[in-house]
Amino acid sequence: MLGLEGPQGPPGAQGPAGPPQALDVQTVVNQWSAGPGLARTEAACPEGYSLTGGGAGTGDGRSVLIDSSPACLTGGNCWAVIYDNPPEGAVNVAFGLCIRLL
Repeated sequence: MLGLEGPQGPPGAQGPAGPPQALDVQTVVNQWSAGPGLARTEAACPEGYSLTGGGAGTGDGRSVLIDSSPACLTGGNCWAVIYDNPPEGAVNVAFGLCIRLL
């Protein structure tokens, strides 16, 4: 048999502030000169960094962006882009925004 629950007690004292932290941010850029058709480019974060976002670019704007996402073949800490390039090829660019606490 369980007893009755009493009223909630007063809140406890505020704990001490944590240590100050600094944020280190790096933008990783990977340019790849790719041939015609579908091409994949990946930008991987350095060891110890976490991916927070990314993006895509192309050298002359004639490529068609198919996908831009954190779906890398090498693992989960990089940004991948897939383009459909024109017959003469193109320069494709993947950007990864990476952070770590110091």
